[in-house]
Amino acid sequence: MKYAVAVTTAKPSSALTPGGGGGCLTLLDPKTGAVLSSLRSSVDLSGKTSMGISTLSTFPGSFCVLGRNASHTIQPAIAYGGNSAKKGDNYAMLISIRNSTSPPILHWKCRLPETEMSAGLILSCCGHYVVGGGASGSCYIWSSLGGKLLRTFQAHYRACSCLEWSDCGRYLVTGGADGMIHLFSLMDLVDTTSRNAHRSTSPLHTFSIHHFPVTTLTKIPSGRMASTSEDGQVLLVELFSKTVLLNVHLPHGIRSMAYHNGRMFLGSTQGTVYTIDTDAYAMHQTERQGAVFARRRSKAQLDGSARTMDEIVFGRNDRPDDNVASYQMDWLGHDSPVTSIAMLTPCGDQQIMVTGDESGQVRIWDLESRTCLNILHLWSQTAGQSPAASTQQKKASSGSHPVTSICIISQPNDAASSSMFRSHSSSHRNATSISTLVSPLQKFVEGDVAGASVLPVPFLPTNKTTEELHFWEAQPILRKRRRYQQEEKSTESSGVRKRESDWDEAREKQAMALRIMELEEQLKSKQTEVDRWETVNNKLMAKLQTTK
Repeated sequence: MKYAVAVTTAKPSSALTPGGGGGCLTLLDPKTGAVLSSLRSSVDLSGKTSMGISTLSTFPGSFCVLGRNASHTIQPAIAYGGNSAKKGDNYAMLISIRNSTSPPILHWKCRLPETEMSAGLILSCCGHYVVGGGASGSCYIWSSLGGKLLRTFQAHYRACSCLEWSDCGRYLVTGGADGMIHLFSLMDLVDTTSRNAHRSTSPLHTFSIHHFPVTTLTKIPSGRMASTSEDGQVLLVELFSKTVLLNVHLPHGIRSMAYHNGRMFLGSTQGTVYTIDTDAYAMHQTERQGAVFARRRSKAQLDGSARTMDEIVFGRNDRPDDNVASYQMDWLGHDSPVTSIAMLTPCGDQQIMVTGDESGQVRIWDLESRTCLNILHLWSQTAGQSPAASTQQKKASSGSHPVTSICIISQPNDAASSSMFRSHSSSHRNATSISTLVSPLQKFVEGDVAGASVLPVPFLPTNKTTEELHFWEAQPILRKRRRYQQEEKSTESSGVRKRESDWDEAREKQAMALRIMELEEQLKSKQTEVDRWETVNNKLMAKLQTTK
């Protein structure tokens, strides 16, 4: 398996550099340092203002399998960046990194709930969730399939500075400018049983050891997490037991961190890369505590050659300067703050470390010999000049292009050899599938998350009719539920219509009965009047007959 190094910057150069780079995302060959490809994009259609990238998070390999060889030809990633000349004009972006001979593709960009996401955007270990941390201290979690905003919760009372997942991928760790570190459960964050998507989520654990803003978080196997702060404090804690395994104060603040093979690599604000060996630190602490214990128990003043049994077992602290620790090493070379570190192991027969600083300089190191193999100025216009060029000119030309992130991208073994004879239609097809599957992130919550009864497939064309959209709904169970709901509604409506017709018929019958009663009363009154007149008539006739 071959690898490429993806280097991003928030302020790309406006002109082409002699080495072929200069874009917001540049792919490098880690062995030779050659620029393989570069991505250039602008904020608007004018093309005058370039787009920068602050953070880059790649999807896992299991998420990228779209076909037999899809995982070997494309690597999608979620990036956060924006206008390199205007502050607050930021976006979330979907980028597809193809083989080394093809430039990356920017599929879409979208606005976010906050103008400044101070912690950037990171993907979950499964690739199905995107988490961002804002300058207000709020965190946002989206579903990558569809882009729905699932939850907004307040994580810190100051800006959220960094985000990281645990080694198992089930827990989210946040660090803030308030010096606090919180541990959240992913299941609690994506739970849709509650009808309020803005409800407060309590952290499982809280670490308040740092006194200055937290700058970086790095996951370490066995449920451990390393954190650094602006005052140079480095902590290694167990997430669930809350045990502090390492607590070291370095002379300068820390801007970046990486972990490999029991060693932590920390980039400082002065350009020095510190290395802390956790195993050597544990042995040093044991030896130090044993020596203190031995001195306390020793009552007799011994000469330099004699040793007690405790000193033989626990060791003796004979170093004249205890501040010079045996577990710490320094890597010198950068003159500006080291903003990003990435480990490439193994890379053939070598183990390589790639570092980038705030001036735009990228260095490739050999871990075994601790030597710098290559120095690159990707966004410098003096990259093609002779070595006699002044250092001030190089710094002036590259000081405005800080390195923001470094990622290791796997490449196919036959990408370089067979790219001239192989059609790239499959790569374009896979990139199109990714762009239609991973939708732009929503800016607002759509209301009731738990009450959503229809989940439309995100890659359906927008010109579909309503009937077709209802037919091609995502889950059959929802289609059945919707059909049942429609049947219940039709049954209820028919029952209501039947009841209304019955009520009308009853009202008509009642009106007819009242009319019949009125007519019967009128008939009775007329009959009584007729009988009365007949009686009067009979009396008159009888009286006339008697008079004759």
